[in-house]
Amino acid sequence: MTFRTEAGFYYYFYKVIVQAPSFAEGWRSLVNDTGTEYPYHINTLQRFNVYPEVVLGGLFRVFTSTVNYLDVMPYFLECYTINRAEGMDRVTSCVGAGDLSVFYVNGIFCLLGLQVGVMFLLGCYLGEGILGGLVTVSAFFFNYNECTRVQWIPPLRESFSMPFLVLVFLVHVGNVEGRCHQTTTGRAGPRDPSVCSALQFSQFCPPY
Repeated sequence: MTFRTEAGFYYYFYKVIVQAPSFAEGWRSLVNDTGTEYPYHINTLQRFNVYPEVVLGGLFRVFTSTVNYLDVMPYFLECYTINRAEGMDRVTSCVGAGDLSVFYVNGIFCLLGLQVGVMFLLGCYLGEGILGGLVTVSAFFFNYNECTRVQWIPPLRESFSMPFLVLVFLVHVGNVEGRCHQTTTGRAGPRDPSVCSALQFSQFCPPY
């Protein structure tokens, strides 16, 4: 599996967390990064939106520790040795949730599933019935290529932020209806922490 351009850039920080001796050491490597903008020392977590990679890296470490403790890793990871052309070394290729790249992509696809689920709830709420949710989800899949780029470049920031942004829309709709009925409701907006931690241009969102 190959990630190009900014996709590979973000995936690198995920690998830093996963391959570090401990999660704490991976964290320290990100807050004291000397390789991204050499020779300067930068705090990657402040400079870039890589909190999703930190979370997924931590989850992968927990996942591998758990399945290794239960001795069930063979159910989640299958590796093959590939013989290449003469004079070239053999390489190992692995598939399954126990592989760090597959786990990373699976996590992003799970967020896409969450996004579709929240869109269904939003459609049900606005349409006052299940039919509204079905129409919303159908419109999403009929216009899939225009709605998301996750099938081409999974690590894009929008793949992490869109589920929470749609959730914010759902909360906003509830707030508006609640105010119309003179009820007390909470507030949420584009600067919700779950959105800001992943959205690449969250600094341009209005503060409401």
